Formats: sequence, C-alpha cells, structure tokens
Amino acid sequence: MTSTANRPARPAISIVVALAFFFSLWLLDFPKPMFDDLFYTGAALNMVEGGDFSNPLLARQGFPGHYFFVYPPLHSYVLFGWLKIFGVSAGSMTGFAMLMIVVTTLATIVVLRRHEAGIWLELAVPLGAAFALLELGLRPDTLGVALTMAGFAVADWRPKAGVPLACGLLLMFLGASAAPRVTLFAIALAVCVGYQAWRQCPIPREKLKMLALVICAALLTGLVFLCLIRFQLGPFMNTFRFHSTRFAKTGATMFSGFVSFATFELRTYNWPLVLIPIGLAIFLYRKAKNSLSTAGICTLATFLLAAVAGLLWLGGTWWPILAMLFLGGAALKMVSAHWRTSLTTVILTALLVANRRDFIGVAGVLGGKISADLGDERTAALAIHPSPEHALLIDCCVARYLYDYRLPEGALDLEFGAPFPGWLPGCTPLPPEKGPEFQEGDVYLACSPIVSHLVSFTYLQRDIPKWSPFGISRLALDKYPRHIYLIPAESCKGARAKPLT
Repeated sequence: MTSTANRPARPAISIVVALAFFFSLWLLDFPKPMFDDLFYTGAALNMVEGGDFSNPLLARQGFPGHYFFVYPPLHSYVLFGWLKIFGVSAGSMTGFAMLMIVVTTLATIVVLRRHEAGIWLELAVPLGAAFALLELGLRPDTLGVALTMAGFAVADWRPKAGVPLACGLLLMFLGASAAPRVTLFAIALAVCVGYQAWRQCPIPREKLKMLALVICAALLTGLVFLCLIRFQLGPFMNTFRFHSTRFAKTGATMFSGFVSFATFELRTYNWPLVLIPIGLAIFLYRKAKNSLSTAGICTLATFLLAAVAGLLWLGGTWWPILAMLFLGGAALKMVSAHWRTSLTTVILTALLVANRRDFIGVAGVLGGKISADLGDERTAALAIHPSPEHALLIDCCVARYLYDYRLPEGALDLEFGAPFPGWLPGCTPLPPEKGPEFQEGDVYLACSPIVSHLVSFTYLQRDIPKWSPFGISRLALDKYPRHIYLIPAESCKGARAKPLT
C-alpha cells in the first residue's frame, strides 16, 4: 500500500462532485422503476404495515412456505428499518437505493485516493456506478455491493490483524450474504485483503490472530443470517432452491445466460468496459503488484469466471468497471504523462458513452420531451380496489407514481402475476397444470414499459407514444413513462405464439 503520511491531503473534489451528481439524479427520480422492485421490496413494505416477513404481492407465484425465503433476508430487514425511520414513500424507497450507490462510489473513491490514482480517475467512479447500479432499481444487489466496497475500503486502510481488518471483513461477508450475485466478488475482495494481511503478519501468532478474525467475521455473518430467518434453515433452503430453478424451468442455460448478459448489458458500445481492464491486466501482468492492482486482477478474473458460468445479470458490469478503475490507478504510475492522459481519456469516454441513454433521458425530461403526466385513466385506476371478483395486479411504476408505495391491501405484483416459473402473464409459456395465466376478472394497472411487454407477448392493443431524439429510433424512449393504463385481463386475449419484435 502506498504511504501518504508525509504528503498533504488533496481536496476531496471528487467526493463533492459525486454527492452533487447522485443527489441531482435522485431529484430526477433515479433509480427508475425496475420490473422486480415489488418482488424484492414487498416483504419490507409488508413488515412496515405490521405484517410478518412475507411478501403477499407474490401470492400468484405459489412459492412453498409462507415466509419470503426466496432470497437472503438481510436487504428486506435493512430496508424495513430504513422505512420505519423515514416512512413509506417513493422518495424514501429511491433514497435508500441511491444511498447504497453513493456508499459504493465514495468507498471506491477513498481507495483510489489512498493509492493516489489521480483526480480524473476518481471523477470516473460516479459515472461507472451510475451506469452499472442505477439499472438495478430497488434490488438487494445495491446493498450487497455497498457493504462489500465499504468493507474493502475499511480493510484496505490497514491490511493487518486489528479492528479495521475485522470490521472490513465483517462488512464484506455481510455484503456476500445480502445478494447471491455479489457473493463471488465479495469473497474475491476479502481474499485480496486477507492475502495482504497475511503477508504483513511477521510472526505465527499474528497469523493466527488474523485467521481468528476471518473465522469470527464469517461466524457472526452466519449468526445474523440465522437470526433473520429465525433459525428456519430447512424451510429457507427448500424455498430458495425452488426459486433458483426459475431459469432452468424456462429453458435458460449457462451459455444463454452469458449471451443474455453480453447482448442486453454490454451491447456493442459497452464492450470497452470489459476490454480495457483485460488490456490493463495484460500490461500489469509482469510488473510489481500492490494491493490495488491485485484487487483489480482478482475482480477481473472473478468477473470472467462468472461470465463463462452464466452467473451475471443486472449490475454485473460494476465489477469490470471496478477492475478497470483499480488497474487503471495502478497503471497510471508506470506510464509517461502522455499515456496517463490517453488512458484517463479512454476510460472517461467509455463511461460517458455507456451512460448515453440516461443522459438522453435526463435531457428529454428537462427539455419537456418526456412528460411526468399520469394520463386520463389515473382517476379510474384510483377508484379500483381488490375484491374476490376482481383481483388487482399493479406494476412497479404504478406502485411508485400512483400509490407512492402505499399499496392497496390485497393488491398483487403484476410483473410476477403468473404461476412460477412464469412472471408477467403471457410472457412465459407454462404447462397446462399450472393453470391459466390470464384469470377472468383480473384488472391490470400498468405503465408504458410493462404495457409494451404485454403488447409484444399478448394480443393487447395499446398505443405507446415514443420520443426519438434526433430522429434515431434506436434511442427511442417512452414519451409518457408514467401514464397509467387500466387493462382488463380479457383484453390481452391470450399469449402470442410468437412475440412481436
């Protein structure tokens, strides 16, 4: 680790910029609604209303057991505590997710500042976090990443047996327990910190002390997990395994998982986010390593293994971005001024291009091209209440913009309104024994993103106005993303044999 004890501290311009950047995005309603927001936040919302650790919004899925054991419990309980303090509202829900992104950003900046990576690389961190993590919506992954990065920043501060290492390891292990897709990366970074600490242990007694800290952090994390599920490990594992078969039951494979990530996450213009860190790792391969470059190489290697195994999904691009920042910070000290300028320019350009759609969306909102109007069906939608004759299924946008997350009692999650392993009715072919996807009397309340899916996968006829900046159809965005559409299930007229493009 590079010592900075005798050097004057640089002004924390990057931290101020990051805070202002994400606060502005929060005021602009970021992170935007994600299709599984209600899936992952329903248990916390239910507990705030006096219920137990269950998600009644998912009643149509038919999960085994009553409790929300389809996912690790840490996020639900942390969000529950947050909502008890700040209340249930759209601002509170998005504020929690944005806070996790801010923690991730600041922790990464602190590590880069500690290793004197340079102000321009520090300024790249908010762009990387925005691209990779804003798309997660309200998913638990943001909490897992925030705990992992905060833990790494604390442990890397003094990578030797002591309180900082113990606290850092505990945070990283909690991050690993918060979201399965974060687990591999949290463990990889914990191994990096442990390796550095092991090297700095001068005597066997210190090495034993470090091993004791690792074991205690792991045991405490396990104890927290068991307490949150009330020591019902058997029912939890049964439900968790059941839910983990969703993609297998819908025909997804390891290869298709990788193709899906490459196609929908990276696309053509975002491949530099993977290629740049690979190039930097090759450049640094035979050079002296420090904790920053080691962490970057481990993160990149874990990402490549996870990609080949088909374990990447939303938010997975944060890890090659993190590797790029860490490896870039190490490489900048080994090249001339000309190459330092070129490298930082390439990294910043790649991240600016990656965020193009969000920048366009913000420009559309500020320029009046994208409207926040709820549409003509808002009043009729508010008048509908769930009943035995008419089940009410709502999507993530309606939950935010129409109800402010104060959902009607008895409402269901539309995005997961089909029997497991399906999700949105009509989008996944299901065997006859699962029952009908479209139940007579159901009423759907949805906004344009989900309505577009229904139009594509069913015979529903609805017009979704688009705004195409500069007339480029590939950049088209919904002109009225908050419009409320009231849709009787019968108007979908069943699932198409072949979805529309």
